[in-house]
Amino acid sequence: MPTNRHFCPLSAPPPGAAARGFTLIELLVVVTISAILAAVAVPIFQTSIANMRATDATNSLIASIELARAEAIRRGQRVFLCRATSTAPTGCASAGDWADGWVVWTNVPTGTTTEAEGSTEIDADDRLQVQGSLGATGSRAEIILAGTTPPSTFEFFADGRVTPAVNITVAYPSAASPLSVRCLSVAGMGAVSTSQGTCR
Repeated sequence: MPTNRHFCPLSAPPPGAAARGFTLIELLVVVTISAILAAVAVPIFQTSIANMRATDATNSLIASIELARAEAIRRGQRVFLCRATSTAPTGCASAGDWADGWVVWTNVPTGTTTEAEGSTEIDADDRLQVQGSLGATGSRAEIILAGTTPPSTFEFFADGRVTPAVNITVAYPSAASPLSVRCLSVAGMGAVSTSQGTCR
C-alpha cells in the first residue's frame, strides 16, 4: 500500500527581509589583504624573471663557446666566435652588448676559391651557428666583456686553446628588483666557469 510522503517547502525569508551584502569594513579588509599579497608577490615574480633571463643568456653563450671549441678541435683549424648584429652577418661587429647576437664561424673553401685561414670575411658557408638578438634592450640580459677595450672576437685553436681569456658579465637590470648577475670566466685553455655575482 503506497505511503504518503510529505515534503516540507523551503523556508522563505520573512517578508520585507533584504539580501545581506558585504559591509564596508569587510570590503576594506579584502582590499587590504589583496594589496599585501600583491606587494609580496610582485618583487618575487620580478626577481624570478631577472634570474631566468640572466640564466638563459649565460647558458646560450656557454653553449656557443663550447661549440666553437669543439669544432676547432674536430676540424683541426681555427674557429671564431664574435659579436654580430645581423642574422646573416658578413663580418664581426665592434665591441658592445653581446646580447645583440653573435656568430660562430670558420673559413670554409667555397668552390674553387680557397679562403685564407683567419680571413675576417664571413661567407654563408662559414657560419656554423648564428645567435640572434636576445630581445629588445631593457627586456633582456646584458652581456658585457671585461676590459678597457673589450674584444669583439674569440679565436679557438685546434688544440682547444682560446684567446682572449676574459671575464664576461651577464646581468639583467630591473628598476623594481635587484640585479641578477652571472660571471663567466673563459680561461686560456678553453674552460668556462660561472659564478653568481659581479665579475672581479
